[in-house]
Amino acid sequence: MDQLSVIGVFMLGASAGSIVSYIKLTNQFRTELGLSSSTPRLFPPEVPHDTVHFRGLLLSCDTEVIAMFSRLLRESNIYIHTCKEPAIAIEQLRSSKFDVLILDFDQLQDCSEVLRTVRGIQPNHDIVVFALASGRRASATSLELGGTFVVQRPVLPDQIRDLLHTACGRIMRSAQASFRLDVSLPVWVQRTAGPSVQCATINLSRHGMSVIAPAALKGAERLGISFNIPNTDIIVDAEGTVIWDDGHGKAGIKFESVSDLVRTRFYDWLHDLFSKGVDGTKDMMSTSRGSA
Repeated sequence: MDQLSVIGVFMLGASAGSIVSYIKLTNQFRTELGLSSSTPRLFPPEVPHDTVHFRGLLLSCDTEVIAMFSRLLRESNIYIHTCKEPAIAIEQLRSSKFDVLILDFDQLQDCSEVLRTVRGIQPNHDIVVFALASGRRASATSLELGGTFVVQRPVLPDQIRDLLHTACGRIMRSAQASFRLDVSLPVWVQRTAGPSVQCATINLSRHGMSVIAPAALKGAERLGISFNIPNTDIIVDAEGTVIWDDGHGKAGIKFESVSDLVRTRFYDWLHDLFSKGVDGTKDMMSTSRGSA
């Protein structure tokens, strides 16, 4: 790799050999799990709805850089959201989960503030960061603030592909930790007063769920939660807290307490679904390296 093109390559927890092309939940999973066909899309219409994608945020005004990164990241099933204002980038990082962040230090001021801020934002604190920084000072700053890869212009496609291969282990681990399954399951919710009510999940993760409820829930309200994992004998009985409610029947609940045994089996179930959608290392390498 050209040392003049790449100043520094810092791997934060990426493991060699853990290179993966993409995550896919097949139509079979959707049928078995009752995935809702009405779930809003998070990606453009051309993206298949039955595929779970990685997301990237690109902060740059350089049209050539935007076009090249958009194409190369799509090869690895990472779909890019572009932005030209650092303040807007920070707002998006605060409100959404991303897997890759590209910051153009050469073109825009305040990229340092974006990088400094993102390292303190959950769930993006461990995001993979590409810093385009040709100047010596900008390069040093981006590394000090936690840039994963620092790249000089001219940016070469094969160079970025190689760095993406290196980063995939870390991206995969982060994606698994934040994996959210779009699934409609009946869930019984016990409020502080009154009988239990039946709701339906919108999505489900290790940390909680979004639900459709017959009545508005109160922020910070403590609840009892019970639901069955499909095609298993696992019944999850947990305590939770309402962390948001839109006032129109949708709410988010964070799991607060669940037995260790149930938690382990629940995590294993989600992990199995996540893993079944992963393609092998060779597929990604042949696809990416074979692209023009």
